[in-house]
Amino acid sequence: MQPTSHEFSIMSEHYLNDIMLGKKKYEGRVNTEKYRKMHVGDTLKLYEHEAGWGIVCRITSLTPFSSFKDMLETLGVLNLLPQLEPLSQSVSREALLDEAIRVYTAFPGSERVHSFGCVAIGVIFLQQY
Repeated sequence: MQPTSHEFSIMSEHYLNDIMLGKKKYEGRVNTEKYRKMHVGDTLKLYEHEAGWGIVCRITSLTPFSSFKDMLETLGVLNLLPQLEPLSQSVSREALLDEAIRVYTAFPGSERVHSFGCVAIGVIFLQQY
């Protein structure tokens, strides 16, 4: 099967930077139909509208979960939300998990996780565009 390219927006420029630096290893999304069409080896273009730039990644894994909590507990908060690293130094594991869940549930459309579950998309940075 020929690799396919997918393109999606991302909510903040710091997520792009964290993927480029190898800190953000997974992109978590509600597992709607468009994400279920992806395959390991496909390319993923992520862009941030206000910043005006994006990145190209290779999809290294696709792991479905029933909830954001399951995804964050299994893969580790900092692999999905590395910007919480400073907080992780001063709060309990449970408090860090609670904050990570709050971040995910603040995204538009996050309530759909109850119907579709979520997916952790393993990514490795290829190039900036």
